Amino acid sequence: MTLTASTSSYVLRKLVERKNSRIITSRKCFSLKCLSMAMSSEPPITPNEDIPPLKQKIVHDFRNISSSRIVYGAGLCSTGSFATTRLIESPTAPEQIYKPMMIKAMNAKKINRVAAGFGFSLFASSTELFGSGLNNFYQIGGPLRTEKKDYKESKQWYVGGRRIMLPEDSGKIRDLSAGRLHSLIATENSLFAMGDNAHGQCGHDPAEHPVVANSQKNKWLKINVPWDWTASKIRSVHCCLDTSFVLLESGELYAFGLGSDGQLGNGNDEIQWEPQLVEGDLKGEKISRIAGSTDTLIAVSVSGEVFIWGQNEYGQLGCYQMSPRFSTHNMFL
Repeated sequence: MTLTASTSSYVLRKLVERKNSRIITSRKCFSLKCLSMAMSSEPPITPNEDIPPLKQKIVHDFRNISSSRIVYGAGLCSTGSFATTRLIESPTAPEQIYKPMMIKAMNAKKINRVAAGFGFSLFASSTELFGSGLNNFYQIGGPLRTEKKDYKESKQWYVGGRRIMLPEDSGKIRDLSAGRLHSLIATENSLFAMGDNAHGQCGHDPAEHPVVANSQKNKWLKINVPWDWTASKIRSVHCCLDTSFVLLESGELYAFGLGSDGQLGNGNDEIQWEPQLVEGDLKGEKISRIAGSTDTLIAVSVSGEVFIWGQNEYGQLGCYQMSPRFSTHNMFL
């Protein structure tokens, strides 16, 4: 039997009722009566009292709590994307987190959406947006660093997180996504992007706006969208490396940005900075979800049809040919 510091005296005094009891250790034999006398300051016990169990470690289970808003993260943390200053400032801090770590800075902010880019992260509640990590291309916002310095200058990175202010008339945040160097935020009334716009992935002409940032007074460049906001709201947004997608509640899917590997699904490999409707086999279909990794895309319709397009260098599209698909394809036809 193994005795802990908290239960040893309790157990010994229970055993002292046996006159000839002895406890054997690896060194010598002690009289339990002597040990009992030395511990006479302990409160008395009743004859039928049970020995208490060992103290168990408390485990919190948040899986079935609908109001839980605790954020966890794992992976590369040396860029500040965990919004945890000690992971950067401590000389013994690791470069990677190998198991989920609680991101305490976001625990009291009612976060319900997160997105991870290349070295930066986004966190959002219904009304507030936060970012942390690399900001070298303004992927987590701020005014251009080349503007007149009569305001607080944007940093190249934020290790403890920062609040990203959206316009007051934008409405509640509906969704967000992060690409390689850009971010996409959908609200009830607007669509915003920030970061690298070299390929038009932020919805603006890259010749005029190679990067998209907030102005001095926190004004945003709104993306001109071809749909009627009163007719259909945004259901979700998705970013692959340098391409952006917007899915409407009507089931229509729009794309803009880099198309060199067919990721725009429009039949060519050119840059497209204005949002355009994705067609091909998607034409006439009502899409319910868009997802993908790097430059390979997949969409699902409300009827259960699956559509694929984009990069296929490793056969990830399920095709025997390794060449990209520049138009959306129903994988069951």
